[in-house]
Parts: sequence; C-alpha cells; structure tokens
Amino acid sequence: MRKEEPMELVYMDGKKEPYTLSSIVAECAEIKHRHLKVLLNKHREDFESFGKVQFKISPSESGQNVRDYILNEQQATLLITYLRNTEPVKEFKKNLVKGKKEPYTLSSIVAECAEIKHRHLKVLLNKHREDFESFGKVQFKISPSESGQNVRDYILNEQQATLLITYLRNTEPVKEFKKNLVKAFFEMREELSKFRMQRALEKPKRKTLHDSIENWEQAPKHAHSTMNNLLLKAVTDRNAKQLVEERGGYNGIDSLTSEELEQYQAFEDMAIAMISLNMSYQEIKAMAFRNKKTRQTGA
Repeated sequence: MRKEEPMELVYMDGKKEPYTLSSIVAECAEIKHRHLKVLLNKHREDFESFGKVQFKISPSESGQNVRDYILNEQQATLLITYLRNTEPVKEFKKNLVKGKKEPYTLSSIVAECAEIKHRHLKVLLNKHREDFESFGKVQFKISPSESGQNVRDYILNEQQATLLITYLRNTEPVKEFKKNLVKAFFEMREELSKFRMQRALEKPKRKTLHDSIENWEQAPKHAHSTMNNLLLKAVTDRNAKQLVEERGGYNGIDSLTSEELEQYQAFEDMAIAMISLNMSYQEIKAMAFRNKKTRQTGA
C-alpha cells in the first residue's frame, strides 16, 4: 500500500504570512512532539520576541485533541537552531526554507462547491494521483467532519485544483465553480502581492513605533499591546484578539487586508509623531478616532 505524503511544511490559510506547526517540525525532525513543546515553553520569551506564540487544538491520528503551536518564519527558524544537528534536522532545515508560499484550496471545498460527495472526490484524486503529483506532492491534513469524525482533507495548489475540475462532469454547479475558482485564485494572488508590499513598508515603522514607546514618558500600562490594539481598532473596530479569532493570524496585523494595512500605517505615523511630542495615550486615542471618523465620512 502506498504511503501517504505528510502535509505541507508551510501554510498560508487566512494569514498573510507563511507559518508552520510544531507538530510538523516534530514529525520532520523526527523528534517527539511533547519534547518540542517543552523546548518552546522553556524558551518562550525568546520566541515571543518575534510575536506572540499562538496555538490551535488539532486532532491527532489517535483521535486525541492536542495543542499545536503556530510558528511564524522567525519563530520556526529560531526553533531549529535549538535542535541537535541530526540528519533529519538538517534535511528539515532545507525543506522549511523551500516551504509553500502560494494560495491553495481543499478537496472538501471543491466537493461542496461542485456539489459532489467528498469521498467520491478523494477516490478520483487517488485514482489519478500521478497526474496531480506532476504539479507537486498531494498533501493532506486531518480535519473534523460535521459528524465529528476525523477525515483527510487534501490540500491542492492552483494547478492541482484546476486539473481536478477537468475530471468532473460539466454540470451547472461544476461550471459555476470553475469560474469562481479561477477568479478566487487570481484575487488571492493579487491580494497577497499587495499585502506583502504593504507589510514590507510597515515593518520599519513598527520598529520606530516600538522604539518611541520605549522612551515614552506618558506610556500606559502594557504600552506596546495597548497601542497595537488602538491602531487596529481605529482601522477595523476590533482588537488583536478579536481579529485573530475572526480571521486567523498571529497578532492582528497579519489579519488585515492590504487596504486596511495601508490605513494602519497612516495611524502608526500619527502615533509616532504624537509620542515624540510626549502626548498622552488619551490624546492619541482621541485623535485616532477623530481621524477614523473623518476617513469614514470622506469615503
């Protein structure tokens, strides 16, 4: 029986920056996952210098729910520096750098939109596996179904998804899905490109804001997270926790759209200028929401 390939090393999902999971690092580096989690907790402060260490509850193959840590690029890179340089670890380092940074869809989504039973679609994927793997390895992840059972959900890149729909009967739902799929991949690529450009522009401002807060005489308690939440609320009416819960991400900023991130930078500039004048948090908050109201009125 053919051995299934492991899931992809790096994901995008709703997040705008690639990430990996502690379970994937453990599997590929041939280390027990619980040992890796001990290491993550031991050096938590080091990892959180690159952003809050998030986690999700995922079903294991044994059916138990386990905590799986979500690691951004810097956190994953730091983690592998703590591992002994065994052959599996060296191989994983190389593969992690090559990680997937492209949009993808899931076999369950194709099945739902094309109005086909998911199990029938998976039979089709396995029957023509070699064809699909000419565009990259066919990966999967374990997801809970509506009945509560853990099922395999195949991760398909654009070429694999496009090939898959050519194997489907040309019913009305399939024809509609073909159009929507092409449009969705195009829009996602365009949005990712815009977001990455805005993120690159924002990172130097983030450092300037961080340094300004460090020297701010009137800084409130938990000043860094407080300012981040203020700026996020000025743009989206949600704080970091609400954005992560609603859209996914690590810290709220990577949950923004490219347009929202551009607005966030404008508020960052305002905050940096006002902090340099040693204005209070309440004054900055009032100005942020006054500017927000002006933007909405002018929109």
